[in-house]
Amino acid sequence: MHESSGVATPVTDWRHSEIAAERPASVRVFEKYDIDYCCGGKISLAAACAGRGIAPKRLIEELVAAVKRHPQARLPIGRPPACRT
Repeated sequence: MHESSGVATPVTDWRHSEIAAERPASVRVFEKYDIDYCCGGKISLAAACAGRGIAPKRLIEELVAAVKRHPQARLPIGRPPACRT
């Protein structure tokens, strides 16, 4: 997913919309911090953290924990994305 030329992209450079799409369990963490993973999800995770005053390490730890708890989680059918534009 986040590789080019065989070199992995740092997690903080990933777009949080991509994380939400690939790991739906992450959505609750983004919602907890009021991070828009839909229309505003086209910025990096680092930029989203900076905009909310959150330490990237803390957010990443919570995302990893959420995905571990619910590795196969899927969004309910018909649930609209959290778009705050």
